[in-house]
Amino acid sequence: MPQFIERETKVVGPLTFKQSVIFGFVLVVLFFIYVKFSMPVFIIAFFLLFGLALALAFGKIKGVPVLEAILNFFHFSFSAKTFIWKGERDSISFEKREFKKEKEESLSVDFEGRLKNLKRLVETTKR
Repeated sequence: MPQFIERETKVVGPLTFKQSVIFGFVLVVLFFIYVKFSMPVFIIAFFLLFGLALALAFGKIKGVPVLEAILNFFHFSFSAKTFIWKGERDSISFEKREFKKEKEESLSVDFEGRLKNLKRLVETTKR
């Protein structure tokens, strides 16, 4: 069962508060364009602004809403960036310790006997 699923509350019909504000702002701008300019200018502005409003309200870029992606872009572009260079580090010194070797005990290993046994095993076994 998935947990922590975040859903925005629907305010006006199927629209959330952000979407309602976006479309409301576009409608106000379109109203002023309709009053001040001719009909061809209004129609061009309508399609451009309505398309922009649709993209801002419903579009997503890699799962992030377009409006949030644009805000993140401007925040990153204009915020101060801190680059830290630590320069040369102090040299690390190690103490040199000498270990005293105790009396070495000689180990006698019969390598010749082992080699002879290995040679005999290799030569006599089937492959």
